[in-house]
Amino acid sequence: MREVYVNFPTYKSDAEVVAAIKAKSPELAARIAEFHSWWNGKAAALGPEAKAYFDAMNEKAYKIRAQFYAGNIPSRAEMKQSALDTINKYKAMSAAGKADFEKHFPLMSKVLSNDEVYKRLQSMN
Repeated sequence: MREVYVNFPTYKSDAEVVAAIKAKSPELAARIAEFHSWWNGKAAALGPEAKAYFDAMNEKAYKIRAQFYAGNIPSRAEMKQSALDTINKYKAMSAAGKADFEKHFPLMSKVLSNDEVYKRLQSMN
């Protein structure tokens, strides 16, 4: 599996990563496929506003993962700012958008709407 992580920057899509994992461990690939199916099903059920937020959040997470795998670990300040931006974008959604997102991703919504989480992030150095 280490080989997959080391070679991550060479992959052009999540599908290529999954194919590499499948070559190394079909059982793990099956579990990943099941998770992706669940995750994508939840995302597909979102309305337009919540889906746009989800897509932006997912894209940001993918870029951060790519940095890690490429050996360019983001600074603590960059990670903090990314998390704060994600929360601020969630807070900027309409009540209907938040309700839609919460319906499909209740645990994530609790974290994103938790004032204590936001305050702790702000106070991080």
